[in-house]
Amino acid sequence: MCESKVFLQVGEDREHVMDDVVRMEIEENGVRVFDIIGQETFVEGARVKLADLLAHQIVLEK
Repeated sequence: MCESKVFLQVGEDREHVMDDVVRMEIEENGVRVFDIIGQETFVEGARVKLADLLAHQIVLEK
């Protein structure tokens, strides 16, 4: 499967945002992520720091 886990890093702290993410949209004021069943989460003010698709991990940062 190709789903990834998304985390938000603020400073040294990293918190879980969403599991089973299959789509990510970069917007002007943040990042919107969608899981395998279509649920979505918007992380305002975030940008992509790391997308390690082999490890199924995406890290956003503020």
